[in-house]
Amino acid sequence: MMEIRIGGKQVGWIRSLQVNEDFGLEPAYVVGSIMPQEHTPQHWSGMLAVDRFYVRKNPNITYGIGANGEAILSMPVATVVVIDKASGERVRMIEGCTLQSQSLTIQANAYSGEHATLQALAIRPG
Repeated sequence: MMEIRIGGKQVGWIRSLQVNEDFGLEPAYVVGSIMPQEHTPQHWSGMLAVDRFYVRKNPNITYGIGANGEAILSMPVATVVVIDKASGERVRMIEGCTLQSQSLTIQANAYSGEHATLQALAIRPG
């Protein structure tokens, strides 16, 4: 079990959390060979994807993730902390998260859900 905190508050109703890092690897080539000699990291980017149940009782609960329209311009960056509930230890800390996109999924005979993708400035291990 994991506990998710955004902006210092525990977040409920999270179905899944996915953290990705891309190191922008570029192959280094030399004259006379079609094979790369090494791969060099050129840039870093971090991404966080969150899925949660749509909360019917209070649809305005965003847990610091969502924004609509021009509200994105005044939305603060968030720090997301993933904590192992059994040990109390921090698993990951995702800092400087800015909302990139969000969506709402509604389908027959299924839970409705919201999805948000955020770009991160740093991802730190436990």
